[in-house]
Amino acid sequence: MIGAVFVMLYAYSGQWCYETAGQPLAQAKIELAQQEAVKNATLELKRNATSSSNATAANLTTEELLQELAEIEAEPHHSANESGVPLANTTSPKPLPNQYLPNAWAGALFFFVFTANALFFLMGHWMVWFKCYTLYQPAESLNEGIYAHVHTHAHKGKPGLCRLNRSTEKPHRLTFQFQRQNYEHLAHEEEKESAEELGITGLGEHNGYVRVMQ
Repeated sequence: MIGAVFVMLYAYSGQWCYETAGQPLAQAKIELAQQEAVKNATLELKRNATSSSNATAANLTTEELLQELAEIEAEPHHSANESGVPLANTTSPKPLPNQYLPNAWAGALFFFVFTANALFFLMGHWMVWFKCYTLYQPAESLNEGIYAHVHTHAHKGKPGLCRLNRSTEKPHRLTFQFQRQNYEHLAHEEEKESAEELGITGLGEHNGYVRVMQ
């Protein structure tokens, strides 16, 4: 069930990324065209202003022209290199997005699905109870091939999932291996007296108990 959910999420996010590939590049080209249009309009206004100032300067007297030149000389000048040419701005332009880059939201969704899938796998590896809760369900009867969720005492190692196998030796009980030790399952009716001596009571009493194989 959970695997099917992840497959659907991968399919949806992957299709969205495929359909929106190249959108950031197209948007960046539109913004560059708008900036270029604004720049050209600004240059045109400056040219018009320069033409108007030249026409006005033709009507100025000699004293007014000398005053204009004095004001220009008093203004600070830009630094120049050895050849006398003013230094220009050499900052590199902002690079354009890759042509295969998808929409930001589509990429974020795909990254979220991938991260959730990785965390789901790691949680099952780190915590056995999480793996049991998400990938397994309680068994109605004990048969060969099912898995036993084995708990340990404090500071005795981590819990584990162990597959039950049928022993080849009589009386052919169900066995499993945990922490390099072999255990066998005994039905409560089979060893009722031993179970009472060991205090096998309470929840799950009808399922019997396990013991280390000698």
